[in-house]
Amino acid sequence: MIRILISSLLAVLLFCGIAVSEESTDSVSSFEAYRPIGEMRIWSFLLQDSTLGQLRSQVVRKVSVDGTPGFVLREHLHLDYNCVGSPRIIDVQGEHFVGDKGNYLGDDLEIVVGDQTERFVLERDGDFVEGYHSRGGEKIDLSYAVANQTMAIENYFIDQYELYFAMRNLQVGDQIDDSIFVPQSGLMARLKGEVINFSWQRLHSNLLDSVFVVRLTEPQAQELFINRDRRLLKLYVPTQKMRVYLDVVQLQPPSQAAKSSFTLGKFIALLPHYLVYIFAAIVAVLLIVGGDIRRKLLAYAAFVGLASVVIIAWVQIPIQEFLLSFFHRAETSNRPPGYLWLLLGMLPAGLIQEGIKTQGTLLFSRVREVSVRMRVMIGAGLGCGLGLAEAIYLASLLPTTDLFSWGLLERFAMIAFHTTTGALIGHATGGGQRRLMIVFGLMALANTILRTMPYLVQQSIVVAPVVHLALAVVVLIFLSGVVLYLKKSIQ
Repeated sequence: MIRILISSLLAVLLFCGIAVSEESTDSVSSFEAYRPIGEMRIWSFLLQDSTLGQLRSQVVRKVSVDGTPGFVLREHLHLDYNCVGSPRIIDVQGEHFVGDKGNYLGDDLEIVVGDQTERFVLERDGDFVEGYHSRGGEKIDLSYAVANQTMAIENYFIDQYELYFAMRNLQVGDQIDDSIFVPQSGLMARLKGEVINFSWQRLHSNLLDSVFVVRLTEPQAQELFINRDRRLLKLYVPTQKMRVYLDVVQLQPPSQAAKSSFTLGKFIALLPHYLVYIFAAIVAVLLIVGGDIRRKLLAYAAFVGLASVVIIAWVQIPIQEFLLSFFHRAETSNRPPGYLWLLLGMLPAGLIQEGIKTQGTLLFSRVREVSVRMRVMIGAGLGCGLGLAEAIYLASLLPTTDLFSWGLLERFAMIAFHTTTGALIGHATGGGQRRLMIVFGLMALANTILRTMPYLVQQSIVVAPVVHLALAVVVLIFLSGVVLYLKKSIQ
């Protein structure tokens, strides 16, 4: 048993080491795979160590422009140079339209200049973009020849820089020489530079990450630091001593995820994922129940656990959605929710899922008298089924990713976690009500805490691979401890 656990840990470390050691990464398959609807990103601007302002960028909906399907980015850029003794203020907000491959489809912006609010509108029409720019209340018609696949980058709009590099391969040594459209000037500009390095970088005092370093010489000298998740974590403009940091990534709410389409094509594409999840579930159960894996009672419990996905979808997620929305107030606050609020918002997952395992074990025990060993088996079966159902459900909702990815490691860990907590709860049902309540409370809290670990990534405290690896190691240690404890206590 110990050999199996040690081998699993070594495999995890090898998997992660291979993933981190690569010095290249492919472009994203589509805009939606890179930034789902509902997701918001916030960058903060610092000039000579003074806070200059922010750029907020949120994906709000799908759109079709000139017959080309695309997405709408709601952007708000506010920079106040009073902090460095200048009366200059830049305030631009509105909607930016891009195609599924990041190509420019148009803008609808309000630009504040002094006490005047001007309008800037462009929309794609074949190989042209046409619209108007108001000045002093008068409309000035605009028309520019811009090829359909051209990407646009406006000065200070960091999300547009990030999108450009998400849509291309990155490899150390790559030379960048491309043309981009600058909408507000109506000109084509040259984008020239080089991917000079991939390494661990201290981006600021609280953030250390492995990033591609892109050094641009045109349209102006600047350095971009982009991680493997295609997040532009930092941009530095040496001529202005300006630094821009990615502060917030607010993932799409559950309500948006539930609206994702699930087609036959997606089901076929996900079949390898489902088979790997089933394999993980079998291994997790085998480590706990051993030879009892052939018992029919285990299969019945696993089936009930699988069916509990209905409760997750119809009860747990709507409650979480309400609580997270209540605590979050993403539209009215520039700051992400504190960890305590996030913990409270995710608490229904821990209570409901561990409650399913507890009540399921108790119901099975009332139908027929079973030993403590059988209660452990029933709990493990319920947890295994629930973990497998959750993994399949989430994979079906989210954009399809590569099979061997960090997400796979996370799903493995959660399947093993559910199986282990189910077994521990099953064991506790034979030890009295007080003991059961203590174990239930601890498992519900552990479940909730594990689900808040992505918060560390969103706040740029650690990188996603570190979180997934930490989750896997924690669950592996937990699993090994429970296996040893159950083996001694049942005997």
